Amino acid sequence: MSDHEATGTYMNSWEHQTDIETLRIFLENQGSSPATIDRYVQYSNHCLKVLGGRISPRDDCTIVQEELESRMSELKPLTRQRYMSAWHMFVRAVDSGRPEPGPTPYHLTSDFDSDLERYRAWMVGFGYREEATVKSARCVRHCWKLMFPIFGDRHPEDVDEDVIERLDFEMAGKNYAHRKFNLCSLGRFVHFITGGPDPYRQLTVPERQTDYSKYILTIIRGNPFEGELENYARSLYQRGMRDTTVSNKVDYCMACISRLLGSGWNGRLENIIPDDMYYLRDLFEDVNQSTARTYMSTFGNFIHFLTGSNPYEAAKIVWNKGQKVNRVFIQTEEWRRLKSVAEPDEMLVLALGAAMGLRRAEIANLKLNDISEDSILVRGKGHGPNGKVDTMPMPRIVREAMEAYMPMRQRIIDEYGDNSHGHLLIRRFTYASEPIPPDTIGDMVYRLGKRADVEVTTHSLRRLFATTMNDNGVKLDTIRRMMRHQSLDTTLKCYINADPRLVKSATDCIDEAL
Repeated sequence: MSDHEATGTYMNSWEHQTDIETLRIFLENQGSSPATIDRYVQYSNHCLKVLGGRISPRDDCTIVQEELESRMSELKPLTRQRYMSAWHMFVRAVDSGRPEPGPTPYHLTSDFDSDLERYRAWMVGFGYREEATVKSARCVRHCWKLMFPIFGDRHPEDVDEDVIERLDFEMAGKNYAHRKFNLCSLGRFVHFITGGPDPYRQLTVPERQTDYSKYILTIIRGNPFEGELENYARSLYQRGMRDTTVSNKVDYCMACISRLLGSGWNGRLENIIPDDMYYLRDLFEDVNQSTARTYMSTFGNFIHFLTGSNPYEAAKIVWNKGQKVNRVFIQTEEWRRLKSVAEPDEMLVLALGAAMGLRRAEIANLKLNDISEDSILVRGKGHGPNGKVDTMPMPRIVREAMEAYMPMRQRIIDEYGDNSHGHLLIRRFTYASEPIPPDTIGDMVYRLGKRADVEVTTHSLRRLFATTMNDNGVKLDTIRRMMRHQSLDTTLKCYINADPRLVKSATDCIDEAL
């Protein structure tokens, strides 16, 4: 592509300069940032060069678009998609005529930038990671850009549930996690600036608490294959899968559909063949292979549900098995450092993870009525509406941590009301007294590790649970049962044999021998 030169007359003309300026003003009025505008100009000019410099956006037609796609066919699909998107925007801007610059909208003012900085500082004060605050502020800015062409200039006090619903519709078909994070960030920003309710939570939380299946249907709303996805979700429920499992599988399918549609694919799901799966794998070039494999295998099962054949299995895609999984282990000294700086709710999370081996979702889902004097009912991974349900004995350290935490829990409820829905662990700060979701459990452990100067994740506690039993001579099959694994291979591969101390011990033996 770089060998193309602007040999025609259009790119050397005054008309070209005027059209580029029209594109810039058009994008400015849509709320695009200077960097985005420069990128669109760069991509548009590249398309003109590919076409030989003779064709202007006024000459655009199906033949021109096909010629442009053909000349860029050797590019990666995502790259080609970016160029084509820029070309379509250029054509649209020129067709609409040269607009007059209007008053500066809120999201392009220094006031908006200042509000975003205060919002990020507020998030940092609640312990959010720096990268999370940057991403959230970027999502707020993105939502405001989407709002502007639809609603015109809006300030935070003008953003309500109707705006959130419309933005959700505008983003329909995109990855659900992407939509959710954008809208969640927007709602949180509005809540911070105005001091009023969060419009996103007002819209989604009651629905999620009363009827999760109805909430899942909002995930697929507006998708071109909404009917097929709805039938698939119902079939998963009929097979006894949990709410979170169903929503995850639907989300994975939508991610695959979104990638295909974004690349220009306009086929039918029932016509997908193994070659399309190879193409889809290339579209996931920016995603970890294990994640891409999970998405695509789920998508293959979705196609099998519709057609009776699974193109993913037929494709027999070979994945790189050499990718290293980063499993973070902690030892006794690091455990003591974590305990020394932990607040009561953090200490309870530590104890449930390290003394009972609970995963973060299992910790988040614990309810008061799951707890008896000497045992805890754990709803773990597995099929069925409640997953794999086990009654586990409660160690002394967990009982003590729970007794220390309950007064804190009661103080939060006394101040903010009881919004816990019976959950054991509740929020202290943002949305106080509501249940703590699994992701926030992970954030709690991360922030605790930062204070204690220990690299740790929630699953590190579960690994400590396994290695402590192994160090003290507990039989492997007993460790497997305590970990609630179906296969001993999982216990050995991911926990016992993955212990980094084994490699260090082997290295020390070689040093001593030689």
